Amino acid sequence: MRVTFEQAVLILKSNNIIAIPTDTVYGLAGCAYSADAVKKIFQTKGRPQNRPLIVHYGVKPAWERDVIWSQDAELLANRFWPGPLTMILPLRIESPIAREVTGSSDSLAIRRPKLGQMSELCDLIGPLAAPSANKYQKLSATTSEMLHDLQVPFLDGEECSVGLESTIIDLRSKPYLVQRIGSVTIEELLATGLHVEMTQCESNLPGSGAHYQPNKLLRLDATTVSAGEGVLNFGNSNLVAPCSLNLSVNGNLDEAAFNLYRMLHCLDSYDCTMIAVAPIPNFGAGCAINDRLQRAARVR
Repeated sequence: MRVTFEQAVLILKSNNIIAIPTDTVYGLAGCAYSADAVKKIFQTKGRPQNRPLIVHYGVKPAWERDVIWSQDAELLANRFWPGPLTMILPLRIESPIAREVTGSSDSLAIRRPKLGQMSELCDLIGPLAAPSANKYQKLSATTSEMLHDLQVPFLDGEECSVGLESTIIDLRSKPYLVQRIGSVTIEELLATGLHVEMTQCESNLPGSGAHYQPNKLLRLDATTVSAGEGVLNFGNSNLVAPCSLNLSVNGNLDEAAFNLYRMLHCLDSYDCTMIAVAPIPNFGAGCAINDRLQRAARVR
């Protein structure tokens, strides 16, 4: 059910949840200070309660009451906020954040998104816990039409301009570890002068593990097509099949990132047995695309 901004305010103030577009993907949002709202997020997604949620903030620097802020966090915020960067910081003992948000850990993942509606709601309601608006481990949504599995009210009208989830960096100890790569690249983080490394370890932090899976199986780095397969092309990789889409005919990785979930949703609904994905260059936004595809292709 599509709702107005005013209705969204009432829903959130009543400790209920709603799907809201952010600059990255749609988020399934509830007041981060309400244990009832947070429990509804976990229940609706089918997400294990030991998987912490990302908390979103508006223009007001309310995060300083919830986390132990640092000079390096300030540096990154000045460079990348508002935008698709999530920072994991130590949680203040006195913070009113519902502990269900954190998976009972002593840290909090926080972000300040760009889109006006989400930012304004955060300033009106308080910080909003908002993981991606999808069933646990399934494809994220970048349009309201992709929310059909959740059956929740949704706010519409603004576009998810990035199309992939945020980059997540853990600032609790050095070197700082990137837990998930997004449109903020490792090169951009290193350019700030901070000691940053990618991590390959599995954890219960937001963004880790197998995720982003369509119902159909994926076959990556495909150079041929088998009978019955659908195809996700990129650039001049002209794999031919009755069900075929191209992430970016011109080979633009930012365009490919924007189109990724929409096209996977489309191919998932087509009459094909599985999805063959052409090779994607592994630099810039391509690193984030390949990260999502590799997690989506993991054995179930």
